[in-house]
Amino acid sequence: MKSNFGTSVKNFRQKRGISLTKLAEMCEASRSMLSKIENNDSIPTILLAVRIARALNVSISELIEEPILSETTVVTREERVIQLNPSYRTATEVVMPYNAKDGVEILSFSMPPGSTTGRLPSDKKGTFEYIVVNKGNIKLIVDEETYFLKSGDCIRFSAHLGREIINISAIDAEFLCVMVYKKKE
Repeated sequence: MKSNFGTSVKNFRQKRGISLTKLAEMCEASRSMLSKIENNDSIPTILLAVRIARALNVSISELIEEPILSETTVVTREERVIQLNPSYRTATEVVMPYNAKDGVEILSFSMPPGSTTGRLPSDKKGTFEYIVVNKGNIKLIVDEETYFLKSGDCIRFSAHLGREIINISAIDAEFLCVMVYKKKE
């Protein structure tokens, strides 16, 4: 499935009455970079995608595709959106897109040895993140605490704290990330 990330960014920005210049300030990015993203001429880094989503008060999944609101949802492997980030050498797959009804999003990450997500920005207070390591070993830094997780380990933490994930194994690390967002009021 092709991602329309840039088109969605533009639509959400315009619906909220935010100028491109203002969004650039909010995201700490250049106006020209955001213009390239909105025109689908450039793909943002994970960090910038998260900053854009936070500035627009939406999830990354909402920017990738329309939220699914039915009671039962099936997402086939072929329908999943995969975003490659050459800067951080990571691949992020949207396993289950954000659903506004339940506030949950499931992402799958694949990281080669030594790669990092970089410092990820905070989510809103009341949002929780669960990470389940499927393969390899990762180092998770949440706020000032460091956790070492191996295959089979799981952690839950408040996502309003800044965090960084580093693959410390000699093989690709693979893990699921379940985001449980605070319900919009």
